[in-house]
Amino acid sequence: MTLSKQLYIIISFIFFMIFSGNFIISVNNFKNYLYLESTTKAQDTATYLGLSLKSIIDNKTDPELKATIKAIANRGFYKEIRLEDVEFNFSEELLIKNNKDINSSYKIKDLSVNSLDGELISSDEDDILNEELSKLEDYDLDEIAEKTKTYSFIPTKNFPKNKKIKIYYTAYRDNVSIRTFSEITINKVLVKVSREEKFENIPQWFIDLLPIQMVETKSEISNGWKTKAIIYVTANAGEAYSQLFKQVKSALYYALISFFISIVILFIFLQFLLKPLKNMELLAKNIARGKFEIIKTVPWTVELNNVAISMNSMSIKIKNMILKLNSNIEKITEELLCDKLTGLHQEQSFNSDMKYMFTHKEDGYILYIKIDEFEEFTTNHENTIINEFLRDFTSVLKDSDKDVVVYRFFGSTFAIISKKSNYKEIRKVVVNIKSGFKNLAKKYHLLSVAHIGVTPFNQYSTTEELLLLSHNSYEMAKQIGVNEFYIGDKNNSILDTTEWKDLLNNIIENNKFKIEYTHQTFSMNHKKEVLIKEVFTSVKDNSGKNISIGMFISIAQEYHRVVEFDKKVIQQVVNDIYKYKIKHELLINLAFDSLTDSSFILWLEKFLDENKKIVHQLVFSITAYACVKDIEVFKLFIALAHSKGTKVILKRFEIKFISLDVLKELNLDYIRLARDYTNGLVIDSNKQEFVESICELSKLLNIKVLAESVKNDECFNKLAELGIFGTSME
Repeated sequence: MTLSKQLYIIISFIFFMIFSGNFIISVNNFKNYLYLESTTKAQDTATYLGLSLKSIIDNKTDPELKATIKAIANRGFYKEIRLEDVEFNFSEELLIKNNKDINSSYKIKDLSVNSLDGELISSDEDDILNEELSKLEDYDLDEIAEKTKTYSFIPTKNFPKNKKIKIYYTAYRDNVSIRTFSEITINKVLVKVSREEKFENIPQWFIDLLPIQMVETKSEISNGWKTKAIIYVTANAGEAYSQLFKQVKSALYYALISFFISIVILFIFLQFLLKPLKNMELLAKNIARGKFEIIKTVPWTVELNNVAISMNSMSIKIKNMILKLNSNIEKITEELLCDKLTGLHQEQSFNSDMKYMFTHKEDGYILYIKIDEFEEFTTNHENTIINEFLRDFTSVLKDSDKDVVVYRFFGSTFAIISKKSNYKEIRKVVVNIKSGFKNLAKKYHLLSVAHIGVTPFNQYSTTEELLLLSHNSYEMAKQIGVNEFYIGDKNNSILDTTEWKDLLNNIIENNKFKIEYTHQTFSMNHKKEVLIKEVFTSVKDNSGKNISIGMFISIAQEYHRVVEFDKKVIQQVVNDIYKYKIKHELLINLAFDSLTDSSFILWLEKFLDENKKIVHQLVFSITAYACVKDIEVFKLFIALAHSKGTKVILKRFEIKFISLDVLKELNLDYIRLARDYTNGLVIDSNKQEFVESICELSKLLNIKVLAESVKNDECFNKLAELGIFGTSME
């Protein structure tokens, strides 16, 4: 995860925590505020009604009581307004009426109730007050006496509302009396107005999440010294929920807008702040790829400034180190590949250049040249004369034509590769050489200087076959005369075109090829540990004789069948991995033509996706002299291989084909040195220095270096000491 994403997440989390805390606190505070406001308003209403009803409370059946309460309740703010008598009053007439056993001719006395329910108070207790009032206001006491006697029931605290109560009493008439009871319902409510709580446009989850329980407020209504009734008021929670929901929505909208604006500001700030880090990241990746650049604009932040300066210093140091290694490697390579006396490339370079010609389907001629009686000449002359003669001889060969490359194999044997495409042109080159030989013969008093054997390049042959043919031509030249030459016939192929085509089709279409896993590459730390096995494909002609795989691939390329052949080899290798449960890596050689074929690339992508479990075991191999065709295509293939989890190795690595500057850009997993670099390594200090320098450079580039065909333990141990990752044994 990138640093910017981590910062976004952390800051978003901090914002969420701060907002959540503030939001919860603010919502809870606003909820409490609404609760207190509603409760206060309800209490104020109760007090107001208590004062308003005081003047008419004496007549508890007055219609104005209900009208006044209903008018207040209709404002919608209240859930319920209820007027209750402070006590429950009943008359003797009500008791007689509720008893079926007696009638109005009876009178009652000795009233009582269960003490657990409450107590009764008779209106007689007010007689003294009534008497005093009559005196003051001239009331008629007889009229007061004639009024129906009433009682008040005062319930206990635990007495349920609206419960029926049994009132026991003695009913008498004339000389007859009976003990009986009447059952009446206790209901002190005088007026009650209720409104349903409505929560319009408020989701139920919001109500469940933030419950608001409104308490019931009350106010006592007194008339003089005595409390006559109590007014109860309960606020409607719907109004509070409506305001609370609006407040929550507004807070959320504000938070979202604030969060969005903060993220935008943060994005702009981080882009500015992290730009130096991105430059450092890019520099680090470039260093890993072998591009040793520097950060030109150093950041002003102290910490980042120090890191940038350190990275620039590191990049410059590594660059200088690699330049030094490059210089050493190029110098050593020149010493390894070139003859010190003549400055000509040696046989190793000849073999590499021949492979290059095979791969690139180039035309030309091979010239085999050998100095006559060279041993006798060296015996009869001093070293200075011998060296001068060899340098003059080299000049004759090099000056014969501008399009020739001259090689010295050993001693008196030389070879030339000429890119001339027809007999007339090559004959002109050879005549120039012959003329030079005549001049040398005069200068050094020789009868004969050398003979020349010439054979045309044939892409269906091998290097060994062409050298043999050119040697045969050399022998023919010796038969012709002094300093003579012989140019061989171009049509020296074993099979004709039709036969090759039929054989090729038969092998590919019928899978008549054999796959073997040879050339095991062993770890330098554990000699018995197999790192890689190379896939070797063998084919035979109709008579059962082995065909050089290089020749077969050249023919397959000529007839555009090499892509199909590579597909079948890859499929067979993957099948073997599953079948034989192979655990180590397998090296698969590919023709460069396959890499340039879009259909092959599409097929390979799909095939690797279908076999993801084992792709890490596949190592695709390209030879150094093949990928020179198109380095950019090779880079794209490496990127594809890595994206699918496979690896890539560059075989037969030589500086002359792949420079160190190009190597830095390839992002390879392995390189395998050409065997000429390690043959005789133990006694050749130049080769040791070359291998060590390559290993040091490869470590900087994260590339593992392999060797091949090590002959003995002494060479194996020396390679391990120099830093080789793995090698095969002969």
